[in-house]
Amino acid sequence: MKVVIVLIACLFQGSVNSSKEEDVRLSCNFGSYDSDSNAKIDRDEFLEATIGYNKHDPKKVFARLDMNKNGEVDYSEFVKMSPALQKDGVFGHCRRRWCNGCTFWKK
Repeated sequence: MKVVIVLIACLFQGSVNSSKEEDVRLSCNFGSYDSDSNAKIDRDEFLEATIGYNKHDPKKVFARLDMNKNGEVDYSEFVKMSPALQKDGVFGHCRRRWCNGCTFWKK
């Protein structure tokens, strides 16, 4: 009887976990957001690329990346702001690697 209850509990727990949405990580690569390849990320491109990301508000992340507040993020803004966003956990999974470079420093 106890084995059956434990088995049912384990099956129920697995079904709950399997339906839980996995955490979505933001790409560390500038090009992942620049869908039209014009060397700038506009707000719509960024929001489209961050669908499903819920750790931080993507609109606020974009606002932080857009340092000059012109509605677009160019590569230099992305590189300058990305380390601060690493510390805040937005890009915490991105690490600069000297041996093979980091996508922050590559287009």
